[in-house]
Amino acid sequence: MLLISGINPSNIGPSEISRIAKAWIERYEKINLDDEKPMILPADTNPWGDPAMFDLVDYFPEKAFLVIDEVLLQTDNEAVLCNLAAGPLESLLAKYGEAVMPQIEYRAKNSSKFRDLFSWMYQVTSDELWERIMALANTNMDTDR
Repeated sequence: MLLISGINPSNIGPSEISRIAKAWIERYEKINLDDEKPMILPADTNPWGDPAMFDLVDYFPEKAFLVIDEVLLQTDNEAVLCNLAAGPLESLLAKYGEAVMPQIEYRAKNSSKFRDLFSWMYQVTSDELWERIMALANTNMDTDR
């Protein structure tokens, strides 16, 4: 079985996670958030990064979290991180809700960089889950800085 992006699910190991993260970064690092129309991507950017990431969100959420982790390790680019938050992370919450909260809570408690993603998200969950996310956003308990 191949996914829409052409990824073979049986080959989603560390090197493929890294490759998808790199494609995501290359796709979004060219956005200038100060532009009048910042979300228009150049045609030559890495177009398969989006379908690859969203295939993982749809079919392998645990792998999508690994790509998110890898993107956070590889870049501090604001446009990349903004799109990571408003794209895959929001989609994971919208699609899986409570089921992904343990992964989100773990990462938020251990990484201020992960928590910073919350500032670029819209509420796509129940009020109860959103309150939990906002509480995590306002914590200062990590050891990564």
